[in-house]
Amino acid sequence: MDDETAEGIEGEGTRRLGGLEALRALSWGARGWLFVVVAIGLVQLLRRQWGDAIIFGVTAFALTADASGLLPLEGSWRRPRTRTVVIVGVVAAVPLVLLPRHGVAMAIAVMAIGVAAGAAAWPRHPSPVRPWSRGLRALAIWWGAVWIAGCLWELAEVLRGAQLPGGRAAYPALSDLLNPAVDTVAGKIVFVVCWLAVGGFLVRRGGGR
Repeated sequence: MDDETAEGIEGEGTRRLGGLEALRALSWGARGWLFVVVAIGLVQLLRRQWGDAIIFGVTAFALTADASGLLPLEGSWRRPRTRTVVIVGVVAAVPLVLLPRHGVAMAIAVMAIGVAAGAAAWPRHPSPVRPWSRGLRALAIWWGAVWIAGCLWELAEVLRGAQLPGGRAAYPALSDLLNPAVDTVAGKIVFVVCWLAVGGFLVRRGGGR
């Protein structure tokens, strides 16, 4: 084995070690979000929602690969400007409002928007971590507690609705409770606008981090 080959093998081992070290160095917050994605994927498997399970599985793989350095997604492009995000959001709102909610075309449109938003918001050059103030930390803890409680309730309703007599009618999940409002034209428009607005905000906030 020549020196060049030996150096290549040694370099590969170093990269693997660096990837493991990168995963160990993840903050508890990052590990928590990764756990959330994996947990949602497992719940979708229990619900036999194979398409959703694949989406969350691929997302978990991409996040893990990026965090470990196996899938470096750095680039020279910049996050989209606010004007661009608004224009794209307005264009995307049209099919989301007009298409049937549970059709194949709607699923394709939502996935396309998700892929585009993820690519635009993915951090190319992460900024140094800045310490949080005491007030911001307390706010994050309280909001985190609210969201965790809501997610646990949603999970309990989904599992009970799938396993116990009465089904989803007796144990409605949040989506079941929102369905009557979103089934109306006005409700669908409000939901689409809010969904795209929050997504656009996250794209603008996440792209430069």
